Amino acid sequence: MSESFTSIVRRKKIPSPTAKEFTIEKWKLAWEQCKEKDLASENLFNAGLVLSYTLKDLREKIDELYSRPAGASAREMITAYCGLANRDIFITTRATAKKGADLTSLRSANNRMKNELSHVEISNGAVDGLEKAIKQLVLNKVPVGGAKASSDPFHFMVTETNISQLYAMIESYWQALVWDDYKLQLKSQEDLIIYQESTSFSLAYEAGQIRNEKRILALAQQLLDEHFAAPEIRLQSIILYERIGKRKKLVTKTIGDSEKGYQILNVAFVAQQMALEQQFPVDFLNSSLEGRNFTLFDLIEAFRLLFLLAHVSLEAFPHFEKLDTIGKASKFSPTVSLNELTRAITSATGWPHQKATDVIEFLIYDATNKKDLWCHPLVKVDAHNLTYLVASLNSPVLQRVIEHWHGALNIPLKEKGTAFEDYVLEQTNTALEENTVIQDYNKAVSRTLKSAEGTSEQIDLVLRLGKTVLVGDMKSIVTTDSPHSIFRGRERVSQGVSQIKRKAKFFKENIEQSFQALGWKFDPSADYNIISMIVSSNQTLSGVVYDDVPVVDVEILSKYFRDPVVPLMSLGINDHLAWFELYRNSEEVENNIRQYLSTPPQLPLREADFERKEFQLPPLGDSDLKITVSRILKKPQDTHTLLNREYDFPLLKKPNIDDYLKKIDVML
Repeated sequence: MSESFTSIVRRKKIPSPTAKEFTIEKWKLAWEQCKEKDLASENLFNAGLVLSYTLKDLREKIDELYSRPAGASAREMITAYCGLANRDIFITTRATAKKGADLTSLRSANNRMKNELSHVEISNGAVDGLEKAIKQLVLNKVPVGGAKASSDPFHFMVTETNISQLYAMIESYWQALVWDDYKLQLKSQEDLIIYQESTSFSLAYEAGQIRNEKRILALAQQLLDEHFAAPEIRLQSIILYERIGKRKKLVTKTIGDSEKGYQILNVAFVAQQMALEQQFPVDFLNSSLEGRNFTLFDLIEAFRLLFLLAHVSLEAFPHFEKLDTIGKASKFSPTVSLNELTRAITSATGWPHQKATDVIEFLIYDATNKKDLWCHPLVKVDAHNLTYLVASLNSPVLQRVIEHWHGALNIPLKEKGTAFEDYVLEQTNTALEENTVIQDYNKAVSRTLKSAEGTSEQIDLVLRLGKTVLVGDMKSIVTTDSPHSIFRGRERVSQGVSQIKRKAKFFKENIEQSFQALGWKFDPSADYNIISMIVSSNQTLSGVVYDDVPVVDVEILSKYFRDPVVPLMSLGINDHLAWFELYRNSEEVENNIRQYLSTPPQLPLREADFERKEFQLPPLGDSDLKITVSRILKKPQDTHTLLNREYDFPLLKKPNIDDYLKKIDVML
C-alpha cells in the first residue's frame, strides 16, 4: 500500500526543513518518488520548500552573529537573556482587565509588531522564543569574550533574540502544518499565510482549553470563599526575601502570615493542583519513584514554592521605560545561591537536606532533550548560583508540567493508565450512590466478558441505567500541548472508537450472557439501548463525537450522575446566575443521557463564539519573506447572546439576573 507524502514526513522518512539533514534536493526527490500526492501532501510539500529558505537564512544570520563574540561574560549573558523573557511577562501582568472583561479572552498588542496576541501566545513567545538562545548559553556554544570582544552585548542579545524567536515560531507552525489542522496559503512568492482551519475538532479543542481555564478559576474562587476556614492551606509555607543586615536573604513563613496577594496566588496554585488530581489519581502522584528519593507530589510542592517566589520577584522588578543595556535586562533576572535556595526549601518543606538538593537538581534546566524551561525553570548562571525563570513560573500549566516530568523520570505509562481507570470507576459509582433520583442501576465495573462460542472482550467500563447500558473505553492520554501530541491524542481516541464499537457490538450480540456474567438481572422483554463512549483523561479532547461515539472525561461523565445542575454563570460554588437542568426524574435521566454525552453543556461555546485573527511574524529585513498567521481565538464573551440562545437542555436563570450582571467586575 502506497504512503502519502504527509505520512512520509510524519514518519521521518525524509528530513523536515527544521532538521539539520534537510536539503532541497532530498525534499524534491521524495516528492517525485511519492505515489500518493493528495492536496494536503502537496500543500505540505510547498510549505516545506518556502519555509526552508527562511530557516536557512536565519541559521546563516546566527552564524554571522556568532562570528563576533559578545562583550560580556557567560554569567552576564545568561542572566540578561532570562531577564529579557521575564520582562515580557512583567509588562503583560501590568495590563489590567476592564470592568466586565472576559478573563478567558484577554489580549494585548504591546509588542513591536503591534500584533493582537492572547496572553498564552505572549507567554509562549517569552519562554519558547528565548529557549534556543538560553540553551546555547548553557551548552557554552555562544561566543563570549569579555571586555575585549568586538560585539556590543546588548545588540548581540537583541539580534539573537529576534532571530531565535522567529525561528522558534516557524518551527512551531511547521509542526502545526505537519500534524494539525493548518494549511499554507501562498499570496505571492514573498507573501504567505499559515492558516488554521476551522474544523469541529479545532473548535472543540479551543473550547476545551477555555473550559479548563474557567474550571480552575472557579475552583480558585471557591477556595478563596473557604480560605480562612481551611487551615491546611493557611499553614502552607512561602519563601520570601527579607532584608537582614545589608543584604536580602530568603526566609520561610506560613502563607497565612503573608500578604493577602500571596495568599490569593497560593490558592490559585492549589486550585490547579486539585484539578490535576482529577487527571492523575493521588496514589499515582504520591507513589515512590524508582531510583529517586522524591515523588511527583514533592516536585509539585517545590514548584509551588518557586511559583510564589517568582511572584515575589515580579513585584520588585523595576519600571524601566526603555531597555538598552544587558545590565538593565539583568535587573529582571533574580539570582540566588544554590546553597541558600536549598536551605530555604528544606526549611519550608521539612525535607532532609539531600532530598531538597535532589529536587532542585531535577528542576535545573540542563539543555538536554528531556528538559525544557517550562518544567525545569531553574538556570545555573555559574557553579554556585542560579536564576529562576519568572516567565515560566508566572502561570504554570501543571498538567503539562506533570506529564513532562512523567517522561523525564521514565515512569511507565501503564501506571498512569491503571490508576486512571480505577479513578473513573470510583468517581462514577460515588456519584451514582449520592443521587436520590437514580434508583434503577448497576454500578460501573471493568470486566472481561465471554460469548458462548468462547470469544471474549475486555470492557473498561460497563454500567446499567434502567434499560440503557453504557459501554466505555478509557484512554489515558498524555498532555495535548503541541501539534504532535494533539495528533497522537486524536489518534488514540480514533483507535478507541473502533475498539468500543466492536465491544458494544459484542455486548449486544451476547447481552443475556453478559448480564449473567455481570450479576445483573436480565429482562428478555426489554429493548436495551446500548450506548458506546470514550472516557479520556485529557479534558481538551472532550465534547466531540467521533463516528457517532461521544468522547467525554471523568468530570463530565460523573457530573451527570451526581446531580442535574450544570452552571453556566455563577457568583459562588452554589450560587448560580444561570444553569442547565439535565433532568427532573428517573425517566429523563435515562432518556437524556445520550444527548448529554454528545453535547455536554459544560462546553457551551459554538463556532459563532470564535473569530479569526491574523498576526504577522516579525521580519528581519526588507527582503525577508512576509509570513502571516491566521488563527482562531475566542471572542470576548457576549453575555446576552450566551443567555438567550437555544441549547439542548433547559437553561434556568436567577430572577433579576441583569441586575447581578451589572455588578460583575470580570467574567469567567
